[in-house]
Amino acid sequence: MSSGVQGVRYVCLSDLHLGEPDSILTPLMPTSHAVDPRGAGPVLEQLVLCLEQVVARNSGDRRPILILNGDVLELAFGTFDQALTNFERLVGLLLERELFEKLVYIPGNHDHHIWEVARETQYGNTLAGRSANDGGLPPLRHVTSLHLEEAVPAFLLNKIIEGVHPPHGPDEEGHEVLVVYPNLALLDESGNRCVLFHHGHYVEPLYHFFSKLRRWLFPDRPQAQSIDEIEEENFAWIEFVWSLLGRSGGAGADMRLLYRMFRTPDEYELFADELAKRSVAVIDLPWIPGDKLERLALKKLFTWVGPKLSGERSKRRVVESPELRSGIEAYLFGPAYRQLRDELGRVPDDLTFVFGHTHKPFEGVLDDPSGKGRVEVFNTGGWPIDSIEPSDAMGASILFLNQQLDVACLRIFNDGGEGGEVTLDVCRPEGARDGDEFRASLEACVTGAAAEPWKELEARIHDAIARRRRDLQEEPH
Repeated sequence: MSSGVQGVRYVCLSDLHLGEPDSILTPLMPTSHAVDPRGAGPVLEQLVLCLEQVVARNSGDRRPILILNGDVLELAFGTFDQALTNFERLVGLLLERELFEKLVYIPGNHDHHIWEVARETQYGNTLAGRSANDGGLPPLRHVTSLHLEEAVPAFLLNKIIEGVHPPHGPDEEGHEVLVVYPNLALLDESGNRCVLFHHGHYVEPLYHFFSKLRRWLFPDRPQAQSIDEIEEENFAWIEFVWSLLGRSGGAGADMRLLYRMFRTPDEYELFADELAKRSVAVIDLPWIPGDKLERLALKKLFTWVGPKLSGERSKRRVVESPELRSGIEAYLFGPAYRQLRDELGRVPDDLTFVFGHTHKPFEGVLDDPSGKGRVEVFNTGGWPIDSIEPSDAMGASILFLNQQLDVACLRIFNDGGEGGEVTLDVCRPEGARDGDEFRASLEACVTGAAAEPWKELEARIHDAIARRRRDLQEEPH
């Protein structure tokens, strides 16, 4: 079998969390858990070399498009400069090798601020050519179109690119980042096949909190139906907690420690008990007699609330919980389908849904409730190692798509064991419709005679996971 890959047109990465010490793609100082600002991390460097190998052996006549599907930057529990420095390292490696035709960014919850900046750019573009005699300003739109052709330039990220790789030559395409939020739809030539990308935060009820709070306080208010309405009601909540709070100096750093405790049940239970003890000393709950019962009640409350704020990621022993599946169905068959109908005129017959967010990679299928058939679902996982206890449910995948939108899902690793389990398996949902030849060509590329870069990546991932595990055990709380 040829070692070439058959026509890779798109590559999708998500949940890199660049700038977060827990991410195995972020470089660390040799003797501390602090981020090393001096260069790219060894795993990130090798990952780019692996992507270069695939692109170099690509049988297509065009460079692929890179889709960064959310939480690429860690703006919640890391500093702004660390996140952007690591992004600078990433694009420096990519652009030096001219690997991709375009860089497309779909912000998530941890890098929602990238959308906030791009949204203002989008609004400014709508005012171009407008006259003061046209009446009042148009309303601010909270999402972009589904179409890549209508993506918005990422002003902040493009300033970084200009410094790393100044535009040169007659063709400057590919030297900027384009933002689509929160959904991107790719269509084949027939328009019958569609791959829909969404970071994944809106599949969890936690990120609809302001909508739910509003209807609890005012039950007569209408339910948000469109994705624009959902984002309008909840963007401030997402922006503050997951894109601003971690940058709040020492308070933000302590919130990062607390957030990690949510995913360590024994540790968080001790914290909840201590917090309840301190609360009883200053708060009197008149409906509960005695400090002992008050402390027990508050501990129960804190223990219940904590994991809720961590969401699906706190359920480390299950890949896809029933709550997650219900959330995917509610989002996909609700507001996402509505946006497809509004912008495309219909929901394509052959649909694939791609998301990340949960850090638990999997491949599956959903039955369309309208009877149109099955929807293939891919979760691309995430790259942080943020718990002392390994869990083989956690891990990361990379998606490769060809022009026909066949999907080849390359599982990179699962977090099972001290140094993880690097698999490099090409995965597919059970009963996948098409793409066997495409998947086989990718598998030959990463496991055959030309697989040396991937073997080195495996070694570096093992080292990086083991290092994070040691740091977590030694880190003071």
